[in-house]
Amino acid sequence: MTRDDGTERDELILDPTTYRFLGYRTVATRDRTMPKRSAPGTSRPPSDRSPEVQRAGQVLINVGYLPGKVVDKPGQR
Repeated sequence: MTRDDGTERDELILDPTTYRFLGYRTVATRDRTMPKRSAPGTSRPPSDRSPEVQRAGQVLINVGYLPGKVVDKPGQR
């Protein structure tokens, strides 16, 4: 399952058998240059703010979902 806005594609990753949600990722769909931002609470001189180049096909965000729970002893599920 995907959503594409012309610059990025968001992809939901599902188990092909159970359709359980496993994670998501965002992929660049075209080359582009993004201005680099300072981290919150910091300041950099303008000359040190070199732009970030994103290439088509580059994974920008990749998140896996691993459910878990608290058990009383090792080996319990």
